[in-house]
Amino acid sequence: MDNYEIKLENTLSGHIERVWCVRWHPNGRWLASCGADRTIKIWSKEGDEWKCLSTLTDGHQRTIRFIAWSHDGRFLASASFDGTTCIWHQKANENNDEPTTMDWTVMVSLEGHENEVKCVAWSPNNTFLATCSRDKSVWIWEKIEVGCESDDCGGGGGGDINDRPDEEAFFECSSVQTEHSQDVKCVVWHPKLNILSSSSFDNQINLYCQNDDDWQCYTQLNQHESTVWSIAFNPEGTRIVSVSADESIKIWQPKNYNQLIDETKLSGKRYAELTVKWTIIASLSGYHHWPIYDVDWSSIENLILTAGADNSIRIFKQFQNDQDDPYSSVRYRQILYESEAHEQDINSIHWNPVPISNSQLLLASGSDDGFVRLWSFEQRKQHS
Repeated sequence: MDNYEIKLENTLSGHIERVWCVRWHPNGRWLASCGADRTIKIWSKEGDEWKCLSTLTDGHQRTIRFIAWSHDGRFLASASFDGTTCIWHQKANENNDEPTTMDWTVMVSLEGHENEVKCVAWSPNNTFLATCSRDKSVWIWEKIEVGCESDDCGGGGGGDINDRPDEEAFFECSSVQTEHSQDVKCVVWHPKLNILSSSSFDNQINLYCQNDDDWQCYTQLNQHESTVWSIAFNPEGTRIVSVSADESIKIWQPKNYNQLIDETKLSGKRYAELTVKWTIIASLSGYHHWPIYDVDWSSIENLILTAGADNSIRIFKQFQNDQDDPYSSVRYRQILYESEAHEQDINSIHWNPVPISNSQLLLASGSDDGFVRLWSFEQRKQHS
């Protein structure tokens, strides 16, 4: 029999107003946070203590709502209520030493949205950047690098930023999508393909695919009764989890699920053909008692992490009713929760992509109380 434990490891103070977003670097050693104080802080563990390596202050004039590391770890994107999205890059470290402080510069500032930018996300190969806004639109930007050969500009996730020299890139708008009728809250990419999903104040989830040189919204999911604050794909990209102000957590699966998982070489176009129609395989209610603001699906243990306005963090796991038919009898249940994880609304949660050990994971949370908190999650085996 399994049992689980969540433990508060650290509380990081430094933001003087609410924390809107926390995101781990792909290497798992650095954590970025942003908030209403218009700053981004980058944290790292030195010995037994977590310290702020750098505070980024030059990019935005208003609240920074969201941040996202590129998958290769070279860039950090920030979305702000000032209507812009900044792309940050670390200055070259001539000594190539592990930095104790980190100097960052804004490589480019993207303008175009008419109102606050609410979210930003990188495509799996870092070729595209998606942004969304209160102006009801989703913008897709294409990244074009200058003075850098493609083989040198790639790199896997998790490398040290200062292993690479300063590089330049510019972004051009590839598409503007206007299918939402209200404020767009979240954008997230499929983990492997150029498939984009967005969620909105209009209670709707949209999916987009690239069709030749253009982008199109190819399906819409409409089962929530209030704002869909956040969405996430599972690690395989075969399911979507959504959380809402209606206090529910919904897990979506394509009706062609079995055909989808049998495909050996899946393109974005083929994925779109197989995922026009979705069904809800689980709807979880009665756990959170206020709007749910964020969700993250672990790439390590397939655990779903949620948080929201009731100050709680909750973790859900998949169980199977019928081992002979694991895809038709899927159920999810809560395995652990921390009812008072913060003193005020929790706006953001994120699993560390690198496990502490085989049985222990790390996660971060950010709240209206101005604090960033780090939690360890452990699964223990009990022997009877």
